Amino acid sequence: MIIWLLVGYMWLFVHRPFEIWSIFATIRLERSYMACVILVWTFSWLSNPNAKRPLGNIFTPALFLFTFAAAISSVLSPFVNVGDATYQDWLKYIVFFVILMTSVKTEKDLKIIVTGFVIAVFLFMAHSYREYLCGHVRFVVGAPRLVGVGVTFNEFNDYGTMLVCMLPMLFPLVTLCKKNWHYLFVLGYALLTLRSVMLTGSRTAFVMLCGLMILPILFSRYRFRLIPIILVAAPLGWLVMPESLQNRYRTVWNPTINQEANRNLHARFQGFYEGMENWSNYPIFGVGPGCHGPAAGTPLQAHNLPGQLAGETGTFGVTTLAVKKSS
Repeated sequence: MIIWLLVGYMWLFVHRPFEIWSIFATIRLERSYMACVILVWTFSWLSNPNAKRPLGNIFTPALFLFTFAAAISSVLSPFVNVGDATYQDWLKYIVFFVILMTSVKTEKDLKIIVTGFVIAVFLFMAHSYREYLCGHVRFVVGAPRLVGVGVTFNEFNDYGTMLVCMLPMLFPLVTLCKKNWHYLFVLGYALLTLRSVMLTGSRTAFVMLCGLMILPILFSRYRFRLIPIILVAAPLGWLVMPESLQNRYRTVWNPTINQEANRNLHARFQGFYEGMENWSNYPIFGVGPGCHGPAAGTPLQAHNLPGQLAGETGTFGVTTLAVKKSS
């Protein structure tokens, strides 16, 4: 039962209906649901403690070490209460992680989790794409941009990057395919992801997607069959893209096309330099999670993961990720 409850929570977390329909926000659906999950998980633990031993994972110690580092950074932050919401959200992820790692015990459980997660992302992505077709777009730098429905992913860069980060989950799902419609679903998911990322206009997500598609093909034993397909599909995908988005992606190799896009690119570098400055000012524990902007004297976040990580969690936080990598 707990496995199916976790699948339901993954859909709530990804699709976030409480951000779309006000009735679910009124009853605080996500919190109420997670409270039920915790109660069921606790009852299962008490009734059979031996069944709740966590799965071995080399990343788990580093993850908790990073959580501890972020907690220390948050407590010692000179910017009181600024980053509280950021660290509280991280703790929610940790609670879900603990329940997940102590609940998945069989191969069947893992298959259900993987399948449920992919379906949850697909429903969210399909809903967002439908809203785009109905006119729910954001015009930025002269281009209509696809965004996720709701609030959390209502920003094209965040939404595009999220979709690319979810895409590797298709690899284990393919191994579970047994019928033709299973393969059709995987193909449909991949094509919808490709289309959605292109329509976000996020250059970072676009470059990530290209790398994620090319590398597996180059190392695949079917690469001589797949490469011609990609060579045909890529130009077709480019042709069906609006010209405004084509011009935006052209700035990846020709920055002179759009000066506004150039300013956005320089802002990434500026965020990195600001993060390094925060790190030099608070070298051990950083300025605290979510406190990059106040510490740097800007209303913006770093928009640069290395700079934000180093500046907000300091040497302690960076070291925990180095431990994770070396593990």
